[in-house]
Amino acid sequence: MRCRLDTPPYYAVPVFPGAHNTHGGITVDMKAQVLDTAGQPIPGLYAAGDVADVKLFGAEALTAAYVYGKIAAESIIEYLN
Repeated sequence: MRCRLDTPPYYAVPVFPGAHNTHGGITVDMKAQVLDTAGQPIPGLYAAGDVADVKLFGAEALTAAYVYGKIAAESIIEYLN
């Protein structure tokens, strides 16, 4: 579909390509532990943010990063204690 722009005034805003999140990545469990290819947690390895595949398609990427970042931090503290 084509639209003609014959009547001013015209307005423009700069638009830049970008991606706000990824779909895929390292598989993690509910404690943000990285899982191996057999689905087992790798001791001491955690992931959050864009590198973690948390299956939240359609969710806000920053929210998922914040939530899994907090979960990862709590899990790391538990692991270290």
